[in-house]
Amino acid sequence: MGRSIADLGKTSGWFESLLPVEQDEETMQTQITIAALFFCIFVSELKAETETLASGKTSKHSFTFYSGLGSPTPLPEILRARGLELVHNSIVAGAYARRLSDGTGSADSEWEVNLAHHNEVLGRVSIGTAWVMRWKNPPWSSLLNSSLAIGNGVSYALGGIPSLENQLLDKTSAFLYHLLFEVTLAPQSWKQTDIVFRIHHRSGVFGLIDGITGGSDFVCLGLKFRQ
Repeated sequence: MGRSIADLGKTSGWFESLLPVEQDEETMQTQITIAALFFCIFVSELKAETETLASGKTSKHSFTFYSGLGSPTPLPEILRARGLELVHNSIVAGAYARRLSDGTGSADSEWEVNLAHHNEVLGRVSIGTAWVMRWKNPPWSSLLNSSLAIGNGVSYALGGIPSLENQLLDKTSAFLYHLLFEVTLAPQSWKQTDIVFRIHHRSGVFGLIDGITGGSDFVCLGLKFRQ
């Protein structure tokens, strides 16, 4: 059964849905290897960011960490905030993005790579990459630091098809289209950190990929760190 946002806070034990329920040695080794790889990338980029700050240049990099619950609600309805239902399927994800534009205009283009762990099985992950367009000056930006972003790319699942897709779709695939919507908000005193609201989406693009119709969505909350 799905749950509304109002019901979510009343449901005892929902936090347990964020924890994996299956473990084996092979999948654990896979996850550790992936985590180690991303940690090395993080340390490398952090070093580069420190050198960038020391030189007085503007950073082009960001790291976003987010988690959320799956939703069987169609994506257009999620975007309209109508009848949103949430289920126990969940992800924990991290993303690295590099700004491609010069950062001087009202909009930026970015390239992002993200890794999402689907928590129903330890080691079940999806790796995505997307080209992102970010609008930096929405009407309320005079009150809060804010941005709106949309990203288009591809996603590949490792360790099995995410359970939410198996539940919602008659047919799915490891390789799918990846779409993200993101809103960042922060007090104006926050210069390097943003609160992130994100929709993490995988689908067959109305049958364009292997005849797959429909998709999966996760409604997420997280933090974005910039230098």
